[in-house]
Amino acid sequence: MKKLNLVGVLVLSMLFINCEKDADILVEETQEQQLQVLSAEAKIYLPENREDGYDEGYYWTVYKKGGAAQIDFPISNKYGGNFQLDYQNTKNVVGGKGWKGGKDRKIGYNVGYTYGNFEFVGVYGWTKNTDVEYYVIEKGQGGTNGSGYTYVKTYWSDGKKYNFYKRYVKNAPCALSSNNCNFWQYKSVRQGQPKYISGKTEKISMSKHASEWRKEGFGSYTQYQVFGMETYSSGYKGTAGINATVWEE
Repeated sequence: MKKLNLVGVLVLSMLFINCEKDADILVEETQEQQLQVLSAEAKIYLPENREDGYDEGYYWTVYKKGGAAQIDFPISNKYGGNFQLDYQNTKNVVGGKGWKGGKDRKIGYNVGYTYGNFEFVGVYGWTKNTDVEYYVIEKGQGGTNGSGYTYVKTYWSDGKKYNFYKRYVKNAPCALSSNNCNFWQYKSVRQGQPKYISGKTEKISMSKHASEWRKEGFGSYTQYQVFGMETYSSGYKGTAGINATVWEE
């Protein structure tokens, strides 16, 4: 699957499946009400902490703290990597769809739409040998514009320029244990980000990013690698969503 230019149209249309209200009423519906229209029976409502599973051969995972969150797979029967993640009034949510094990794969993606407040959209995963949480951020800053991050370098990949930041995190939730742990965060933030990320097929070559990270001690891929979204806040104010499709080229 190389082109998904119609995915934006397809996933937006899903918001109105099985809706018997007329157009005027639909315009007046709240965002939350519209979300309920989308494949309600197929939604997985997520408890606290991490939940994961498989859909159409792809692995998905979501970590949630507070509020409500749900993941759905509206058109994965046609595009196996399709997913929708929605959350309301959360303190932290991070998750998406991809693969159980990470590697230097070339990842293709198409974002149908996003809404609300989020910190990043892009690739997210973990290593084990050196306990690194890594991000390739296509949209958003991932918190790197705040305190605690060290700028490492700037490099190019897939015709896009990225700034690489890192920081050490102590006693925080991690994918490697049911308890909190200490780990590094590596975040490569795309520069010159488009105003809108929706509707365009793009790629992320993990081999290039990993080669730059390995110069700083990046270890082996042993944990999951997904395309998704994250938000976090000091209060329980995170409300956002994404519908996207991911695949390996």
